[in-house]
Amino acid sequence: MRFSNYMINEQRISTFFDDWIGSELNSKNITHIQRKIVTPGEFINFPNFVNNDLISILKTNGIERLYKHQFDAITSINNGLNIILTTGPSSGKSMVYWLPIHY
Repeated sequence: MRFSNYMINEQRISTFFDDWIGSELNSKNITHIQRKIVTPGEFINFPNFVNNDLISILKTNGIERLYKHQFDAITSINNGLNIILTTGPSSGKSMVYWLPIHY
């Protein structure tokens, strides 16, 4: 039963976004939409440009590796690009913000 409720809510969310995106006001301002299927996290070691002392502190606090989206975002920032990162709760968005400040 819980699963069927989830599907109903998922359908409502999808319908809401389809309507919002397709509205006359919004459709002319949207240049790209990408929908992704939820998948398990993929982990990658820290990039070489991150300070080893910082990596040691993170590992001491239980952060052994980065999620792939964190690695990709931090690498893009290091390469001088501006990014927008959207991902679910507790998936490391804040680290993407502060890690480049400290390396």
